[in-house]
Amino acid sequence: MRRIVQVLGTPARFPGARLLYVLPHADDELFAAGLLFANAGLPQTLVWLTHGGLLPRLRAGERRRMATMLRQRLGVACYSLELPDGGLDAQHERASALLEGLAAGPTIVVTTDPEGEHGDHDAAFALCERLARGRRLVTVPCYDRGWRWGRRVGVPRGGAVSWCHERMGKRLARLRLRLALGYPSQWVFLLPMLASGGARFLTTQCWREALAAL
Repeated sequence: MRRIVQVLGTPARFPGARLLYVLPHADDELFAAGLLFANAGLPQTLVWLTHGGLLPRLRAGERRRMATMLRQRLGVACYSLELPDGGLDAQHERASALLEGLAAGPTIVVTTDPEGEHGDHDAAFALCERLARGRRLVTVPCYDRGWRWGRRVGVPRGGAVSWCHERMGKRLARLRLRLALGYPSQWVFLLPMLASGGARFLTTQCWREALAAL
């Protein structure tokens, strides 16, 4: 049974939009979970660019289960391009060709912010700069310029960049926990991140509007 939750009256909801999430790895949707949640009921497509590296069979099973959950709960269609992990910057032309059909309809492209801490995250942003071509390009923070124990994951500090913050409470926290627990192969990374980010990360979605290439 499909369970599509609609969240109205929140800045994180983009009325009338068609959203395409282009994310480097399965589990990166954790950082965009608030946007996925807020825009449930709108056309949303999520693309994982890489196969995720080690333990390919386990990772593939995790992707299938999370894709099913996102489709049933939020109406999100998920795809995986299975590009090599860790070398996305060398795969731009191939990724662009594979994304061509999926990128034709969306009005908003969402990807990871270029924080300089993970090459694939920065490469995904560079890819989406070209992919968006004047459409709205939205990015989500992942590591707050490099997450460390005691730093706030996913809720960036102030500065020159203007970030939007939306508190979504327990429903977002439940979704983020469900996503994190759905990737056992990544618990060694995800669980310390959840502990570092704490309740603020679990309940708050951050994003910013980026300028796409013309």
